[in-house]
Amino acid sequence: MSPRSALRFPFVAFSTFAVLAIITVGKTILCDESDNNTRVILNVGDTLSIRLKSNVTTGYSWNIAELPAALHAIDSKSESGKSGRVGEAGFQFFTFRAATPGEPTLKLNYFRPFEKDSPPAKTFRLSISVQPRPGPPPH
Repeated sequence: MSPRSALRFPFVAFSTFAVLAIITVGKTILCDESDNNTRVILNVGDTLSIRLKSNVTTGYSWNIAELPAALHAIDSKSESGKSGRVGEAGFQFFTFRAATPGEPTLKLNYFRPFEKDSPPAKTFRLSISVQPRPGPPPH
């Protein structure tokens, strides 16, 4: 192997690794209230993060009403308002991973869990198209 070829090999190997890393690492789609009743397109392995206004100090919280099989719930957390006072709005965050191809609808309801017979105060729906992850480009 010539010295010039020896220098080229690590670059080619690194470039190939970088391309594979880009292909196999999923993207993250961020959604909020403005995305209610819209559609997002994900590839298998992509992450969906949803941020919704919430006021857990009043007993209301967002909960997953329908979790389709095409998505896996990864995380759910709340963030209170800046002052921490009762009645001050904050946010709830949900994170999902696209698991299998499909055309599911994700539904979240905002309600007081202790009010069993009351309808949700709000509903958040997102139509999702989960597509197979594209393979590496042909040579």
